[in-house]
Amino acid sequence: GVQHEDSGIMTLGSLDAKQIMEYAVYIGIEPTKEPHLLWIAEEGMQAPVPEGFTEHQDANGEVYFYKVDTKESMWEHPMDQHYMGLVKQFRGSPATPNEEERRFDKEKVKRVNDAAVAAEAAPDEDNDAIINLPLLALS
Repeated sequence: GVQHEDSGIMTLGSLDAKQIMEYAVYIGIEPTKEPHLLWIAEEGMQAPVPEGFTEHQDANGEVYFYKVDTKESMWEHPMDQHYMGLVKQFRGSPATPNEEERRFDKEKVKRVNDAAVAAEAAPDEDNDAIINLPLLALS
């Protein structure tokens, strides 16, 4: 049979759970209270470095990132802020969304934002006219 090393750490793909838990806490997840959000941490740990950034190691083997256009170095992965945002977005939702739902959420958020911007831009008296237009068309 196959020999399994019992290190006491369950592995998710090639990542070990300890790393995922640490990253989860770093991006704002409470793993014991919010296990349904751990997919965000797992995805974040595997996120490729976006275009315009390069990944390096310092003399101690610590990984850091270099932003080519601004010539800035940073310890934080360029995508960390994105995953912190996802944690806030999905906190309180019971299930792990599938790709379809994630895409829908992005579209929904954009629609809501666009509507808010449009409402912000339009003066109040115009809003009344807009509300009355469909009623006139129906009669």
